[in-house]
Amino acid sequence: MTELHYYPSNASFAPHILLEEIGAPFSLRLVDRSNNEHKSAAYLQLNPNGLIPTLVDGDLVLYETAAILMHLADRHPGFAPAPGCRQDRDALPQGIRCHRRRRRPCRDRGRAGR
Repeated sequence: MTELHYYPSNASFAPHILLEEIGAPFSLRLVDRSNNEHKSAAYLQLNPNGLIPTLVDGDLVLYETAAILMHLADRHPGFAPAPGCRQDRDALPQGIRCHRRRRRPCRDRGRAGR
């Protein structure tokens, strides 16, 4: 079963919401940041970056929110937000990361004519 290691009021919200919407079975594992559990040896074995969230899906362990969302969307195509065009799909993680930055606006410097 898929397991989401999470902490409320964190980047865990997006994967948690998507898991709820998908309706597939999953379990939640609270990572207590107030006790620095995300820096414990056990958690660092799972996620060497010591960040939250982490998704465990069988033998696969993912710990970047964008990667988790794309993995879930790929496994459940009815929820796939990714465009069909490979070039646009490859740019999707960049857009997700850019959206997460609140202190400065996103700039698309990679496209010609901008």
